[in-house]
Amino acid sequence: MIARRSFIKWVLASAFFIFTLKFLKVTKSETKNGITINLDSLSNNSVYLIKNRQIAAIKMDNNINVLSIKCTHLGCTLNVAGDIFKCPCHGSEFRLDGKVIKGPASKDLKEIDFKVENNKIILYL
Repeated sequence: MIARRSFIKWVLASAFFIFTLKFLKVTKSETKNGITINLDSLSNNSVYLIKNRQIAAIKMDNNINVLSIKCTHLGCTLNVAGDIFKCPCHGSEFRLDGKVIKGPASKDLKEIDFKVENNKIILYL
C-alpha cells in the first residue's frame, strides 16, 4: 500500500508535470502560427487572399499591408470586388487599406503584424 503522504506527493508531481507539458505545448503552437507568403506571389497593385485564415496581403504602389478579411459587422469572410473588399452577407464595403466605406460594419478591418525577410512575407497571427 502507498502511504498517504507518498500518494499526495505523487498527485502533486503529476499535476505539475501535466501543467508543464500543457504550457510548453501552447508555447510551441504559438510559434508555429506564423504564415509565410512568397513575395513573388504578390505583384504590384494586387491582393493575395488566404480565405481559410481570413487574411489578405495587399501590395499597392510597392507598399505591403496585411489585413484580416473578417467583416467587423458579423464575421463573414470578405471577397475582393475590384478595388474594395465586400461582405457577401450584409453588403459592408471596405477600402483595400481596411477603412469602412459602407455599413452596416462600423469598424475598420484589423491589421495583421508581419515582416518581410528573405523575399518572404511572414505573418504573425
